[in-house]
Amino acid sequence: MMNGKFKKVTALLLAVFICLCSLCITAFADKTVYCSIIDDAKLFDETDAEEITQKMRSAASVTGFNIIIMTSDDVGTAKSDSAVVDMCDVLYEQKCGKNTDGVLFLINLDTRYHYLSTSGSAINYFSDARIDSFYDYITSDMRAGNYKAVALGFLEKTIYYFDLGKANDQQEVLGMEVEMNSFRENLAFNMFIGAVIGVIVGVVVYSSISSKMKLQRPSTRQYVLNNSLNFTVKQDDYIGTFTNRTYSPRSSSSGSSSHHSSGHSSTHHSSGGGRHGGGGRHI
Repeated sequence: MMNGKFKKVTALLLAVFICLCSLCITAFADKTVYCSIIDDAKLFDETDAEEITQKMRSAASVTGFNIIIMTSDDVGTAKSDSAVVDMCDVLYEQKCGKNTDGVLFLINLDTRYHYLSTSGSAINYFSDARIDSFYDYITSDMRAGNYKAVALGFLEKTIYYFDLGKANDQQEVLGMEVEMNSFRENLAFNMFIGAVIGVIVGVVVYSSISSKMKLQRPSTRQYVLNNSLNFTVKQDDYIGTFTNRTYSPRSSSSGSSSHHSSGHSSTHHSSGGGRHGGGGRHI
């Protein structure tokens, strides 16, 4: 009789284990990345677009970033630089989601304010100084109208900066919001998995133990000998206090830090609510 019950419990446990494995494989599978050329200004012919797409896929494979290259000859009625920035940030969020890892580069033939928007961990790789260096790198091709070279240069720099490693140590600042969002999204799933595993283990252990022995509540008399407990009175005597002081000189200030230091990434929030880094330049 017990043997039949044990087989049923084992079968149930195996079925649940298979389900959990499937869920874990799905949860921890490699993320898919979004790559796209949005050529509204019609700057690339079919051959150019194919070459850029291949390079884009290679960059996405190396970095794990979502990558978007956009061209435009009409940024809308709002022509200000701030409007261009928000347009890029919001477009990225619409295509790839808020605070995901990725970068969008706009070639803007309307106001000539070209912009690079970063999100998620890509913020750490594209510091202010690296973005400035990137624009220096593409300026001659941009002025010459060689837009395919500009797009390929952007992708080359994306791979190059990723290979260099994070430009700053702002993970506590930049990554906290992203990590908290990810934590909230996965918290319910992780709690469910933990609860299921806990219940299964508890049921199996309880069934195994209860089938082999009868639990009884022991009496304290089994552990205490008659007249074996003695209580003594202790008294604390105040002796005095001792304070240890160490001298720690203040570090002298060497001047204010530069906003565009090599390791700093300026950030802001879009009208859509996502956090972004990035930078632009009139060329």
